[in-house]
Formats: sequence, structure tokens, C-alpha cells
Amino acid sequence: MDNKFDVAINCPKEVAKGVGPQHTEYAGSFTAVPSSKANGGTLLGKVTLFVDGVLADLGAAGDATVDVVLVPRVGDITVYFAPTIQNA
Repeated sequence: MDNKFDVAINCPKEVAKGVGPQHTEYAGSFTAVPSSKANGGTLLGKVTLFVDGVLADLGAAGDATVDVVLVPRVGDITVYFAPTIQNA
């Protein structure tokens, strides 16, 4: 099964479902397709998204904390570790 989720920054969880590429809060999408190595299943992996531009557009580049909302679009997602933001 394919899995897809979008990432929204600094918007309420209830509003995040409606956030898309036309919105400043939209940070991007991630899609995982079935793997032949997992007999059609998915493998665990790490996702790195660069959100510097989104933070700058929101005026949040210097903020100590931001809200990161993962919005499932296809399939189920499981987050094993809290998202972190690191300055490059």
C-alpha cells in the first residue's frame, strides 16, 4: 500500500487538512511506495524535510518552537519519534 502525508507548519491541526501547495504553511509531501524488499510492504525510514523557506515565509525562522503537523493523505502513518527541527 502506498503511504503519503503532507507537512504543515504553524497551523492548527484542524486546519492542516485544507493546507496545500498554495498556502504559506505547506512544507511539502512525502510518499512511500511498496517495496519489493519488504514483500510489497513498506520499510521503516527516516524523512528529512528542509523547511527553512517555509519558516522564513511565516516569519518564524527565529522562533524557539514551531508546530509541525503531519497530515495523512493515503494509507496510515506511524511516527516513532517526535519531529525535530535543526539549523543546518
